[in-house]
Amino acid sequence: MSSSADAKNVKEKGREGQNPGGKKNDSQDSGEKGKDTPKGGAPKRKTSSFRSDDTRDRRGDVIATELGFGFAGGDPAVSYEFDRGRTIDFRGSADRVERTASGQLIVIDYKTGSTRSFLGLDKDTNDPVMKGTKLQLPVYALAARQAHGAPDDAVHAAYWFTSAKGEYRWISYDIDDRVMDRFDEVLSTIIDGINQGLFPALPSKDHYQFFVDCPYCDPDGLGTLERRREWERKRHTEALRHYRMLAEPEDLLDA
Repeated sequence: MSSSADAKNVKEKGREGQNPGGKKNDSQDSGEKGKDTPKGGAPKRKTSSFRSDDTRDRRGDVIATELGFGFAGGDPAVSYEFDRGRTIDFRGSADRVERTASGQLIVIDYKTGSTRSFLGLDKDTNDPVMKGTKLQLPVYALAARQAHGAPDDAVHAAYWFTSAKGEYRWISYDIDDRVMDRFDEVLSTIIDGINQGLFPALPSKDHYQFFVDCPYCDPDGLGTLERRREWERKRHTEALRHYRMLAEPEDLLDA
């Protein structure tokens, strides 16, 4: 069996304040500083971003940016074998790839938003892909190995939050056997569900939020109460047991 998946690429674009006719805005006026400009004149966002980049524990030389794979004119798709001979083809674009002096590869995915949905990845956790919701870094590691290394090359992978909203944080881990074993397990559950025609909507228990954490559960942004009620009615169906082991393992343990 061969499947195809897209790995989402996120890029941050800076903005420059310009006024028509060459007029100065508040931050350009010699008598005032813009609210995002600290003493010294450097924008706070950029200063913090560069500081976090300069002081991180692992650094290497940049060997690729926007490493595309699986698209026309780019590197081939990453064909990954798992679960006793099944294969899946991934395509996507990794923001940045580095190589350290020791030969280790570092893959980086830029994030411009909040760290809220990533909390726990930078701690000791048994689930580096967070119940199947964070598969980017293992996929990017496979792409980096394919383009710039060997299948067994050591890879360190990171999410770099490049804005004040994300507090300029680094969340990273080594792509080791433990990570890839969990990656394989999650792929099996997801692909088995697709083959069986199982596409359950699983919104959070909190129906009223200021953000949509499950877009396909709440496409109109009016709330997920009905979707949650549907899930509660279906969740004990035997056909959903493997999916529940992935998405709600704590509930199964309590049952």
